[in-house]
Order: sequence, then C-alpha cells, then structure tokens
Amino acid sequence: MTSPFADPDVLFGLELKEPWASMVLEGSKTIETRTYDLPPELIGRPLVLLATPEDSGAPGTSGLADVVTIRGAATILGLVTFDDVIQWDSRQTWAKDCDRHGVPDVDDGPYANYVWREDDAAEPGKSTMRGWTVSEVIPLPNPVESPPMRRVLRSIFALDTSVEELLAGAYGDDDGDDGLGRWDDEGENDRPWH
Repeated sequence: MTSPFADPDVLFGLELKEPWASMVLEGSKTIETRTYDLPPELIGRPLVLLATPEDSGAPGTSGLADVVTIRGAATILGLVTFDDVIQWDSRQTWAKDCDRHGVPDVDDGPYANYVWREDDAAEPGKSTMRGWTVSEVIPLPNPVESPPMRRVLRSIFALDTSVEELLAGAYGDDDGDDGLGRWDDEGENDRPWH
C-alpha cells in the first residue's frame, strides 16, 4: 500500500496551536513535540504552517475538523521543514530541551497537557514523546487563510491548493511568481516544494 504522503504534488500542512505556531515561525521553538513520528516522506519536505487559536479544541487536541470545507479555518503563517525526529528516554532529558521545544516543565497550568509524563512511556525508559527538529522556517510576508483541507494523520492535513496559489496570496501577486525565484524559474532560490 502506498503512503498517503508519497505524492510530491500534494501540499501538506501541519496544525499548530498558538502560541506554538508563532514560536516556530520566530525561531524560538526549534523542536515540535508530538506523541508520534513524523512520516518519513515528510522529513526534509516543507509543510505549510497552519496556525489555530490556543483555545480551539481541547488542550492537546486538534482545533480543526477532519474535513474542512471552508477557507480560513486556520491561518497560514509560513512553511516549516523538519530534518529529524528524536525520542526522549526520560522527563529529565525532555526537560533539558525545554529551551528548544518551549514547553514549560510544570505539572499544572495551561500547558500541563503538553509535558512529558511517566505514563507517556511505552515501556520503562522509552517514551512515546517525540521531538521533530526544525531545519528551516520560511515566514510568509502576509498570512493567508487556509484552503479547504482534509486530515491525513492527526494534525497533518492535505491542502486543496497549490504552492503557486498559496504564494500568490501571500505575496499579493496575480501571476504566481513572487519575483524572488520561488518557483517556475529554476533559479538558485528554488525550493524543494516545486
């Protein structure tokens, strides 16, 4: 069976609630914490950064429906690429990376659902908590409304749009080229999502 992530023509997006989405965009969050691996086909492949409000959905759950038929359910802030997935073996090793993942090491308060817990361990010494390491972030000059989309895996969505349409909206450019070699010109600024 072919992976749903194998098609290079499908544009995928990752939902991140605020404040996490803005932290990734600004570079202060360089590890995204999840309880599952990033599919191998998406490592090194830019994903659309889909920001949703902090209060959308329950803490630690998606704020989007499985099938989104309207525009603007999320805000597209930019593109993010992950180059590796790490796994912490204890809360102590997870806590040492707090400055990189931005999740406070506290058991109560608004971020309590995001901390490493002993019950996260699939077996003694092996956590289900993963860290997706950010290798590149490309902010869009103008945030744009998300297009219709459908959930493929947890917080990963297949977007019903093309890179050209997305970038044209972000750059306010009707001809689909931002003038910086982002696509269709085979220039030195080309990116791997062409």
